[in-house]
Amino acid sequence: MIKTLARSIKQEKENFRIPHSVQDVIPIRRIWLDGIFQAGNAYSRSYRLTDINYAIASKADKTSMLLDYSELLNALDSGACAKITINNRRVDRRQFEQELLIRPQEDKLNEYRQEYNDMLRSHAASNNNVVQERYLTISAHKRSIDEARAYFQRMGSEVTARLGQLSSQAEELDASARLQILRDFFKAGQPAVVPFNMEQRAKRGHDFKDWFCPDSLEFYADFFKSDVRWGRVLYLQNYASFIKDDFIMELCRLDRSMMVSIDILPVPTDEAVRELQNKLLGVETNVAGWQRRQNNANNYTANVPYDMQLQRKETTEFLNDLSERDQRMMYGLVTVVHLAGTKEQLDADTESLLAVGRKHLCQLSTLRWQQRDGLDTVLPYGMRRIHALRTLTTESVAVLMPFKAQELNHTNGIYYGQNAVSGNMIRIDRAQLLNGHSFRLGVSGSGKSMTLKCIAGIMTPDRGRIVLNGRVLFDSEARIDLPPQQRRVGYLFQNYALFPTMTVEKNILCGIRSGSKAEKNAALTATLHRFRLEGLEKRYPAQLSGGQQQRVALVRILCSQPEVILLDEPFSALDSYLKWDLELKLSDFLENFSGPILWVSHDRGEVFRNCKRVCILDQGASQGTFTLRQLFHEPETEDAARLSGCKNIVEAVPAGSAVTLPAWGLTLNCGKPVPADVRQAGIRARHVMTVPEGTPDAFYCTVERVIQDVFTTIVLLRPEGAADGAPLLRMELERDDWRRLNRPEGLWIAVQPRDILLLK
Repeated sequence: MIKTLARSIKQEKENFRIPHSVQDVIPIRRIWLDGIFQAGNAYSRSYRLTDINYAIASKADKTSMLLDYSELLNALDSGACAKITINNRRVDRRQFEQELLIRPQEDKLNEYRQEYNDMLRSHAASNNNVVQERYLTISAHKRSIDEARAYFQRMGSEVTARLGQLSSQAEELDASARLQILRDFFKAGQPAVVPFNMEQRAKRGHDFKDWFCPDSLEFYADFFKSDVRWGRVLYLQNYASFIKDDFIMELCRLDRSMMVSIDILPVPTDEAVRELQNKLLGVETNVAGWQRRQNNANNYTANVPYDMQLQRKETTEFLNDLSERDQRMMYGLVTVVHLAGTKEQLDADTESLLAVGRKHLCQLSTLRWQQRDGLDTVLPYGMRRIHALRTLTTESVAVLMPFKAQELNHTNGIYYGQNAVSGNMIRIDRAQLLNGHSFRLGVSGSGKSMTLKCIAGIMTPDRGRIVLNGRVLFDSEARIDLPPQQRRVGYLFQNYALFPTMTVEKNILCGIRSGSKAEKNAALTATLHRFRLEGLEKRYPAQLSGGQQQRVALVRILCSQPEVILLDEPFSALDSYLKWDLELKLSDFLENFSGPILWVSHDRGEVFRNCKRVCILDQGASQGTFTLRQLFHEPETEDAARLSGCKNIVEAVPAGSAVTLPAWGLTLNCGKPVPADVRQAGIRARHVMTVPEGTPDAFYCTVERVIQDVFTTIVLLRPEGAADGAPLLRMELERDDWRRLNRPEGLWIAVQPRDILLLK
C-alpha cells in the first residue's frame, strides 16, 4: 500500500465506542470560534464557495474552467485531505417571506404591495425551493491548534487565489456558520429560537452539540432515521472508463435535501512515480515470465495476453501523465446522503440516484452496516470513515465538476425573474452588485432621453418622484427639485460635450471639484495614468479621435464622483466599425465604476452585449423591467417582442394548448395551456423552418418575395389560408440553405411549440 494512504488510514483510525446519546454519535470533539473543528484525530476548516456559470458556458470556456479547476486541485497540499460538498438545502418559507416580501405601510399603496407579495408566493410555490451551496473542507493532522491555525491560514490564501481564477469566491466559515449547516441538515424546518453563542452556552454548561443534534438518530443495515425523516448514504463503487462532466450536477438535481461529497487525498508526485515504476516493473516481469514459459514450450508465436497488455498500457499512460502532463495522483471517493419524509419516498429517491449512476455507466451502491461511517464521511466534518478509494489523476477528479450556475439571491433583494438553469428565483439588491447597470430600451420618441434628462436635472418632470440611493432628487408633491450640480449624476452626451477651447487636462480638472491646487494636480496625474491618457494632456478636443474624446468625457464624469452614470445613445452617430471598437473600450472603461449605469439605446444588439436588466419604454410609460432571458426568450408584450427583434406578430385567440391566428387561417400548437389574456402571438424569423410535406403541425406557404441580406436570405411567405391584407410571414435562412432549396414557389413550414411567443 502506498505510504500516503497507509498513513492516512492509520491517523484516522479510532477505537470503537458505543454511543450513549445522540451527541456521542457526532464525531466533533472541539470547536473554536474562528471555525476550526477537531473531528476525530484531525483539525478541519470549511469555506463556502460561490458558484460559477459552468453549465451554460461554451465548450472553450468549459475547457478553460476545467484547467483552472485542475490547477486548484494540484495546489492541494499532500499532507491534507480535501472534501468538496454540494448541499441541497431547502429554503425556509418563513425566512423567505421575512426577507423578500414587502411589509405594509401607511401610504395607501398596500394593495400594490399585496399584489407583488402574492406574485412572489405563487412563484415560490411553483419553484423547487432548493438552494445549492458548495463547501470546501480541508483537514489535516497537526500537533496543536496553533499549528493547525497557521497551516489553514497558508492554505486558505492559496485556495482563495486559485478559486479567483475560476471566478469563484471562498468565504471562511466561522463556528456559527459551520454549525448552521449541520442544523439545517439535522433539524430542517426547525428555526433556532436564538442564534448560536458558544460563550453563553459554555457559561450555562450546555454542549455545543445540543444546538444542532436531532432528538433521535437510529442506524439500520442500509438506512438511518433522524427524528421523523429517513436517510440513506450511498457511495460510488465502480467508475466508468469515461465520465462526463455533468455527472455530479445530475446527482444533485434531485429535489430533496441531500449532500454529495467528493473526498480527495493528494499523493506526493515523487512517491506516486516510485509506486508506478515499481508496478510497471512488476508488470514487465510478469510479461517476461510468461514469454519465457511460452518459449520453453516451443510456442514462439504466442501473443501476450490482453489483460497483461492492458495493464502495461494503463500503467505506462498513468506514469506519463505524472511525469510529462503536470498531473498528480489522487485518491478519490464520492459519497451521497439523501433524506425523505417516508421510507417509501426514500427508496424511490435511491432508485432515481442509482439510475443516474447507470446512465453514466457508474455504479452507486448503498453502504451496508456502514451508514454511520458514511454519514460521518459525507457531512462536512472533515473526516473520511469509508475507504472505498479510487486511484485517479488530477483531470479525472476535475471531471467530477461541482459547479453549475451562479445564483443571484441577495438578502432583501428585489425579484427579477427565475434562473433558467436552477429554476430558483433571482433576487437582486443592486447596491450589492459590482456594477448595478441598467438599460432603457425603446423606439424613437418613446421617452428614453427625456428620462435621463429628468434624472440629471436638465428637464423638470410634470409630476412624480426621482430617488437615487435613498436621496430624493425630485418630488412634485414635496416641491423638491435639486439643481443638476447637487445631484451627483454623470451625464455622457452623444457629442461628449467637451469644452472646445480647453485642453484635455483642463477638461478633466473641471470634474475635480474638491481639494487644493496641488491635490487636484496629483489627482489629474493619477487619472491620466490610470486611463492611459498620458501624452494627450495638452491636446484640444478637435485634435482627438472619437474614442479619445469619449474616454476624456468619461474620465471627467468619474472625477466628479457621481453616484450614477447616464449614457444617452453613445454610439448613434458612428459608423459600424468605429462603433464596435468604441463599445469594447467603453465596456472595459465602465468596469472601473462601481455605481449604477443607465444606458439608453434603441439598438437591441447593444442591449444584449452590455446589460443584464432592461426597462422598455413606450410613449413615456414603462412596459416593465426584464432580464435578458425574459426579453429575448419570454417577452410578454408586443413592444418587448418587437424591440427584441421579433418580426412576425399577429392577432391570436387562445384555444386550450394552442393559439388560433385568424389573419393566417392557422391554429398552432403551443405545447402548454395558453393563458386567457393572450392577445397576440410572435414568431421570430429564424424559428420559421422548412419541413417535408406531411410533417405534423406543418402548413403550406407560397413564396411572395425573396430579399438578399448581407449574410442571410429573407423570404416573405403567405400562408395558404391567409386573409387578404394579412401580413406576410418572414423567414430568415443562411444563403447556402436557400440556394439548396432551388428557388421554390412554395414551402411547407413548421414552428416548434416552444418558439411561439405568447403576448398580452
